[in-house]
Amino acid sequence: MVDINLTEDCVYEMKNNKAPGYDGICSEHIKYGGAPVLVHLCLLFNAMIAHSFVPSDFCFGIIVPLLKDKHGDATRLAMYRGITLSSSVSKLFESVLVNILVTRFRAVNYSLDSRKIVVAMPFLFSTNQLHRLLHEKW
Repeated sequence: MVDINLTEDCVYEMKNNKAPGYDGICSEHIKYGGAPVLVHLCLLFNAMIAHSFVPSDFCFGIIVPLLKDKHGDATRLAMYRGITLSSSVSKLFESVLVNILVTRFRAVNYSLDSRKIVVAMPFLFSTNQLHRLLHEKW
């Protein structure tokens, strides 16, 4: 399923100098962690896929108000927009899933651009909710 090469490619595509999520892990920690971190992330991602389980922490984000215009009136509420800070590990997992899906769709000759696939947090949340429902029913 998920191999080191795929994970390494996705790590390479992660942007630097971005705010970390609530866990304090930023993309630089993952990038400069080396092979041991990649191996453990591959094991984690494969276990998540094999067991159809997404940790609830992957569905958690911190909403931070961001000023739209530095020169505007900072006292007005309309001058702010919200951004969500989510875990870098969850973003990496999403990127790995997107790459897997794009590869599989291309294997069956679908014309697909990875930027048009929107799976991100709603996908992870729905997978997590489905897992919970299945276990609550049984």
